[in-house]
Amino acid sequence: MPHLPKLPLTARRQRGQIILLTMILVLMIAAAGVTRYALSGASVVAEQVANNAAQLAIIKTALIAYAVNGRNPAPAACPTTTNARPGELPCPDTDNDGIEECLCTAAQRVGRVPWKTLGIAEPKDAAGETFWYVLSASHRPWYSTGGPAMINSDSKGSLPVWKDDMVTNLTNEAIAVIIAPGQAIGTQTRSTTATASCALTSTTIAQNLCANNYLEGTPGGGFNWKNNGPFVMSLTTPSPSTFNDQLLPVTTSDILPVIEQRVGKDVIALLKQYKTTLSYFPWASDDWSGQSHNNARYGNVPLKQASPKDWGTNGLPSVPVYLTLNDWWRVLYYAVGDRVTQTPVTFNVFNYGGGGNTSAIVITPGPAGASRPSTNWSDYVDDATNRDGDDTFAAPASSAYTKDHLFSIPYPYP
Repeated sequence: MPHLPKLPLTARRQRGQIILLTMILVLMIAAAGVTRYALSGASVVAEQVANNAAQLAIIKTALIAYAVNGRNPAPAACPTTTNARPGELPCPDTDNDGIEECLCTAAQRVGRVPWKTLGIAEPKDAAGETFWYVLSASHRPWYSTGGPAMINSDSKGSLPVWKDDMVTNLTNEAIAVIIAPGQAIGTQTRSTTATASCALTSTTIAQNLCANNYLEGTPGGGFNWKNNGPFVMSLTTPSPSTFNDQLLPVTTSDILPVIEQRVGKDVIALLKQYKTTLSYFPWASDDWSGQSHNNARYGNVPLKQASPKDWGTNGLPSVPVYLTLNDWWRVLYYAVGDRVTQTPVTFNVFNYGGGGNTSAIVITPGPAGASRPSTNWSDYVDDATNRDGDDTFAAPASSAYTKDHLFSIPYPYP
C-alpha cells in the first residue's frame, strides 16, 4: 500500500491551527446559542413581570376609584347598609365568582380580587391565575349593624409589607395588598374538585379556594396567605421554586387624597346651601367638638351641630351620614369671614392668595403622621399662615398629592 507523502512541519502546524480554530468556532457558536437561550428566558421572565405589574396597576386604580364612593350600593345578597362611606374597599372574593363577599372578618379578608364588583375584566397573571387580594381590617365595609373603625384623614391601614424577606420594610400601614400568585410551586395543588384542609381557614375546602395553594410563606417569616401578613414582595436571594408571588400594596397615601377631594367638595356644597338658605355661614367649632360656638370663626367644620341654625332645620340640608359617623368634622379646618356671619362686626372677608375676596375656607390635611390624632392644628394644617386665626390665607406651599388642599367659597356668594 503506497504511503502518503509526509507533510512538511509547516503544513502540519497549519492543519492543527485550522482544527483548533474550527473547535473554537464551534464552541463560540454553542456559547452564543446558550446565551441567546438564557437571554430569551430572561426576556420571557421580564415580560411576565411587566405584564403582572400592568395588571396590578389596573387593579389598584380600580380600588382607588371604588374607594371614592364606598360600598354604595352594597351587593344585592348582602345586608342593607346606610353607612357606606368613602374610603371603604370591597371584601375579597372567597368563592371565585368575581363578586365581593358580604363580610370580611379574619380569614375572609384574604381572597381573589372581586373584579365584577370593581367593574373590570377578570385580571389574570402571567400564569393564567386570577389575582388575589388582602384587605386591612381598618377599611372594611361598615354595615348598619356595626363595623370597623371610622375612616377619615387620621385613618391608617394595618398591613405590613416588606421589599424582601423581612429585611427592608416598605410600610406597616397598607390598606390592601394585591398579589399575582404565579404558577403552582412546591406542594401547592389547585384542583377545583378535590378538597383538603386549608391552613388559612382551618377548614376543609376545595383546593382552588385555599390561599395557601397560591400564595407563599418565606424563610424569614413572611406569610402572603395570612390576613395580617407580614407580606413579602421578593426574596433577598431569589428562589422561584419556593416563592413566585408578585405583589403591590395600596397605601393610605394612594387613597386618602382622592377621598379628601370628595369630602372637601361635599362639605363646601353644604356650606354653600347654608349660606343660600340663611344669607350667612355657620360659626366654627373652636373646641374640637364639631359643634358651632357663637362668634367662633376658626376651627373645625361644625358638622355635628351648627349655629345659629342647625342642620336639617329651617330649610337647611342634613349632613350626609358618613361625615358624622366617621368624625370628618375633627380633621377639617374651617374659617369664615366676619362679613358673612350672622352678626358681623368688622365687615371683613378673607384675603386669599394676595388677591380676591373669599367668604369661607375648608382645608383637608392629607394622610396622618405619627402625631395624629391630635388637637393641635399644627399637626393638620402645614402652613402657619393658614392656621393663625387671621383673615389672610395662602395656597398651600406644597402642591404634593399627599399634602394640604384648600377649598374656598368666593365673596360674594351667591
